[in-house]
Amino acid sequence: MRPRLLGFLLVLLAIAPVAAFAQTPARCGFSFGLSGAIGVPTTNEIRTEFPYFGGADGEVKYYLWKPFSLAASVGFLYGEGKPEKEEYHESWIDLDRPGRSFFRAGVADALLRIEIGRYWRFNPYVGGGAGYLYSTLERRGVLNETPVTDSYDEWIFHYLALVGYDFMFDKYVGLKMEGRWTFAQSRDNFADNLDLGAWLGLIGVQIYL
Repeated sequence: MRPRLLGFLLVLLAIAPVAAFAQTPARCGFSFGLSGAIGVPTTNEIRTEFPYFGGADGEVKYYLWKPFSLAASVGFLYGEGKPEKEEYHESWIDLDRPGRSFFRAGVADALLRIEIGRYWRFNPYVGGGAGYLYSTLERRGVLNETPVTDSYDEWIFHYLALVGYDFMFDKYVGLKMEGRWTFAQSRDNFADNLDLGAWLGLIGVQIYL
C-alpha cells in the first residue's frame, strides 16, 4: 500500500474512539450509497499509460448479524492516457505519433464488511469482496502517416480489500469515505496479461432506512 494512503487510513481509524462520543440508534435493515472514486493503477506498466482512474460506485447494503453487513455494488472506472505501442494485426508496433488510450470498465461486486462502529455516529469498518469487471481498452495513434486504432474487451474476475468509515449527520444520512485495493488479472495479450487493479479512494453519501 502506498505510504500516504496507508497513513491517511490509519489516521481515520485512530480517531474513531474520539468521534464515538455521540451514539445513534442501532442501524439495521437496508441502506443505499452513492460515491465518486479516484485512484491509480497498481501495476507500473499500466500506470505509465494511465496515470489515474476516475469513476463512480453505487451500492445496496443489508445488515446481517451484529457487526456484519453484506452489499451488492455496481460502478464504473475510466482512464485516459497516451500509448507508446499498439497491437496491430496481432503484432506489437511502435507508433510514429502516439494518439490517446482509453480504459473503461463496468464493475459488479459482492462486499462483506465488519462495521466495528455500527452503534456510533462515527462507524469505521474493514471488509472485502469479489466480483467481475467488463473492461475495454482502446489505443489510437499514427503509423507511416496512417491513423491506426485497435481495442479489446474482456470479462475479468477480480477481488478487493477495503477500509473506511461512515460519519452520520443524523439517524439516516451519513458521509462515506472508503479506500479500496483491487486485483484484476487480465488474460489478454492486448493488456500484456497485467493486473488491471487499482488503489481507489471513494467519497459519497450513505442513506440508512
